[in-house]
Amino acid sequence: MNRQFIYRVWGIKEKKYVMTASLYEDPELMPLNEYFKREEYIIEEYTGLDDIKGIRVFEGDIVKQKIGRKYEYNVVVWESCGWYLNEFPLTMFDDGMIVAGNIHENSKLLKK
Repeated sequence: MNRQFIYRVWGIKEKKYVMTASLYEDPELMPLNEYFKREEYIIEEYTGLDDIKGIRVFEGDIVKQKIGRKYEYNVVVWESCGWYLNEFPLTMFDDGMIVAGNIHENSKLLKK
């Protein structure tokens, strides 16, 4: 399986996603950080995994997962060498993940 390098860009001022693109679709997008200044935009990368409904899981997504009899909501983050939910590698949950939202639009989910 080839890794897809797909990114989405959150506009801080616009308070919405302003772009989602693959680096392979437009080779000129390679230096995303040159186009999008860190103080104005947040660039989030696709993890290469999809949830159980086929929705792509990106950095910054809030993932709903069943732990015992309860559901937990956690944010997908990049930690030094991989994607994580809390302290656990994201790949441990790839067969039961559901994307419930993202930290920009649905942060209230994390208070549950």
